[in-house]
Amino acid sequence: MRVPTAAAAALIVASALCAGFLGGARHLGSPALATDSIDNVAIDMNPAGNTNSSIGPIDTCVSISTGASAGLDIVLGPAGIPASSPANGFYLTLNSSPQVEVTYAHALSYKFGQGLIGFDDPIPPDGDGQFDYAYVRSDSTAFTGPGTIARINLHSTSSTHSVTNLTLTSVAIFDPSSNSLPIQNIGSAQIAINAACGTPDPDGDTLVGSSDNCPFVANHNQADTDGDGYGDACEQPQCVTVVSHWMVPPGDSDCDGFTDALESFAGTGSTVMCAATSAADDESGPDAWPVDFNDDQGVNVLDVSQYSSRFNSSEPGPPYDARHDLNADGHINVLDVSKFSSVMSKSCTP
Repeated sequence: MRVPTAAAAALIVASALCAGFLGGARHLGSPALATDSIDNVAIDMNPAGNTNSSIGPIDTCVSISTGASAGLDIVLGPAGIPASSPANGFYLTLNSSPQVEVTYAHALSYKFGQGLIGFDDPIPPDGDGQFDYAYVRSDSTAFTGPGTIARINLHSTSSTHSVTNLTLTSVAIFDPSSNSLPIQNIGSAQIAINAACGTPDPDGDTLVGSSDNCPFVANHNQADTDGDGYGDACEQPQCVTVVSHWMVPPGDSDCDGFTDALESFAGTGSTVMCAATSAADDESGPDAWPVDFNDDQGVNVLDVSQYSSRFNSSEPGPPYDARHDLNADGHINVLDVSKFSSVMSKSCTP
């Protein structure tokens, strides 16, 4: 299938997300052969030596100080895209932490060239710890082999010793027929802030890895008042006694994962975390949880389906509606749908 318009590009990426929600399907059109796979998608913390058709040694950690910046490349390789299955677009989410923020992101000069249409999160991002990035060529030109698909700059905001883990999720590399090619390996990386790479215990509380429920703030007692798996030291003060299975950004009074400013824009309740009951659409007034469109205390495909008639619209509309604009950028597109990825199939109860 040819991908001639921004609408088509957006729909391809949104379909990939929804396919993943509905059972982890990797293909959008006819399945690509299993042998036609991309060997590796990696985060390279040393962009020097990378081009749109080759990559250098991959560094998985960089050490920087407070207020400093670090560049990274999202690369394919060493083999990259197989010659038998050329590709022409991608979708991915870069996951980090509040200790760093994205200050620059660029895809047009790299692997898939200038003829790209797509979307990315606002810069600086919205504080949810995720940076969503999606680009597809506006024609059927496709590419093979290794190379950089995107370059992103991060800025350190932490004044303490910390190590931020960088991971990639919801990764899809598309061919011109809208198939998502199989990927053998997806890499990760780290930024060590005021610390050396390889520091096993960045917050100095003698607990490391999965044993530490708050890896960036020292909390030797591992206090977790609400038992939600996030240590009290890592939660917003008002959320310490509130069970929430998602990251709570600063400025989120009701601990539902969305800032008060975003909820004001979208018209949802910024002081009420969840719907009062699990019965669908039985409550008056604004929705409580921005991703729970039918007020049943859960997030599933029924909520995602609310986007079908408004996808790829812009203000003032219609069909644009601020209620569906979950990053408050005046557009309803794949970036809004991507907000479901971290909470899909999760519930929210008062």
